[in-house]
Amino acid sequence: LGAAALLQQPEPAAKPSIPVAQQSAPAPDFTFTDLTGRAHKRSDFAGKTVILNFWASWCAPCVAEFPLLLEAAAKTQAILIALSSDDDAAAVERFFLKLDPKSQEILKQNNVIIALDPGKAITSDLFQTVSLPETVIIGPSGLMTHKIIGAVDNAETLQEHIK
Repeated sequence: LGAAALLQQPEPAAKPSIPVAQQSAPAPDFTFTDLTGRAHKRSDFAGKTVILNFWASWCAPCVAEFPLLLEAAAKTQAILIALSSDDDAAAVERFFLKLDPKSQEILKQNNVIIALDPGKAITSDLFQTVSLPETVIIGPSGLMTHKIIGAVDNAETLQEHIK
């Protein structure tokens, strides 16, 4: 009887891979310091598309998606801001050493910014991200246009959302 009841349950709707955030929601402004010690504000990138990625070197899905994010930044010239939840920069640097040579070259581009998020003030407090990875696309007007919960698994779809 129990099995029959379970079989009659409607199937849950599939979770969209890229839910669209409210188009009218402006991205909050925040300040951060990249791994080179340079201070930035999100608003410094007004007029440009920003890929804001919340990740960590110990997060397996984050590790898998990172080259796709780098590729998207390289192909679209969007600004990639990768905010790591790692506690120390050495862990992030060790992760980068494991990347393929093409990804390591993209890391050196001016449109790729890597930073730690000490205390998760931006990740958890400001953007309310509870699980990694998560990516927010911020359009040139400063409005959040897409929020990707979970790992990006398709570079082409990501590039379309960036455009």
